[in-house]
Amino acid sequence: MKTYLPDAVRRVRIKNRPEHFLKSHSLNLRIIIEKGSKLLKNGCVAAREECFNDVQDPCECDGNDGCVEENDEVPINVFPINIMLVSQLNSLLDQNLLPTQVQAMGPYGDELFQQMIDFLNENSTIEAQNFIHAVVETIEEVGSEGVVEVDFEDHLSDYDFREESAEILVFEQDYRNDMSQTELSIFNDLSRFQQLDYLHSAYLAFFYAEIYFEDTPMVQYNGKGDAYRHALWNALGAAKLGESLMEQLASAHEEKPFEYPYHYKEKEMDLFNNQVGRNIGNQSIFMLMMKIKFASDRGELRYLSHTNPEATSNSQLIPTNL
Repeated sequence: MKTYLPDAVRRVRIKNRPEHFLKSHSLNLRIIIEKGSKLLKNGCVAAREECFNDVQDPCECDGNDGCVEENDEVPINVFPINIMLVSQLNSLLDQNLLPTQVQAMGPYGDELFQQMIDFLNENSTIEAQNFIHAVVETIEEVGSEGVVEVDFEDHLSDYDFREESAEILVFEQDYRNDMSQTELSIFNDLSRFQQLDYLHSAYLAFFYAEIYFEDTPMVQYNGKGDAYRHALWNALGAAKLGESLMEQLASAHEEKPFEYPYHYKEKEMDLFNNQVGRNIGNQSIFMLMMKIKFASDRGELRYLSHTNPEATSNSQLIPTNL
């Protein structure tokens, strides 16, 4: 189940009375306002005290310490938040959500809170609670500047890393051809189970990079999809093989001759994202696809700017939240 962040601001005309909108949403409504603004008891952005001497309705204010005319437009962020759902969610967590976090989740509506509750009822573990906190922290950090996609299904819970399907065997042949000599030497010394762990990690990384990111050369090659793929590949490998062995394999994978003058920038990008992925995967394999996606949403990964799609003289590593 996935939810998406809607537009963060609704514009309401003063003549339509914001309080009329509030009444239609009963007690479940909360107002989300921009930082630095104040909130009155009736849900209006505050104006100067002298402003209220000039208008009968304290809702007639512009949020910038000034009075407004009858037909002026006022940006008001209005989102329903079901307090009962918030209370139920907090009862399943080791730490209550902060008020600012609850406000940040407002645009997602009741569906997000219910999905979190259902997820925790099905997964009564500390790892599940930590995942919910990661969801909330990512939504709060991204805010209205971006979109956070949340997938509450753990795609690894019943995934068989030891399966030697026809598809994975074809993938193995192609991947062997892309290995460096050092990487291939390490790979050949692994047990077959370890080889399959490594191959499935790379296979899943390719697969989910194309699910979560646009499948175009500019995205999947030196773009955000490429950054996600490398991080997830290393996260899965670290979870299955251990951080040390995965580092040896992934670093050896980059030991191939540069094919053009700025190819070294690709290597810098890959090594950076590989390390971030291993750091995350070394903790737990639980919900790794989403954990890496959240790292991308928060700008913890890096991709190259000014590509064509190869790196250019102007290409720089920039955070994936830009």
